[in-house]
Amino acid sequence: MGISIPERILNARAGTNPALICRVTSGWAVMCDAQFLRGYTILLADPVVSSINDLELRKRAEYLRDMTLIGDALLEVTSAFRINYGILGIPTPTCIPISSRAMRRKMRIPQRLALVLSERTRGCSSI
Repeated sequence: MGISIPERILNARAGTNPALICRVTSGWAVMCDAQFLRGYTILLADPVVSSINDLELRKRAEYLRDMTLIGDALLEVTSAFRINYGILGIPTPTCIPISSRAMRRKMRIPQRLALVLSERTRGCSSI
């Protein structure tokens, strides 16, 4: 069995999660273990909740905003033509870039995502 979501968040807080992109207001932007599509990213809610409905309205809005900011960064970094968003179960929603042309490779995707996110929001701190 793989590492649990709470363990992933503890590792992110400690800076020991190798898939960590950056901290955002509502949690942690992290590369998925399985990169079915390059740039496949998840947003780990911090603190952990079992459902988005467990969050107060303001926190829900922050979470969904962060998810779309990650999507904006993925659009820029991967040259995807759209992002498919999925909340299959909190705390592991997905942001999946759908590519239409070759991706730029000047910088590793997690570093580029952190850079783009930090430019778009003050809530992202690169680790």
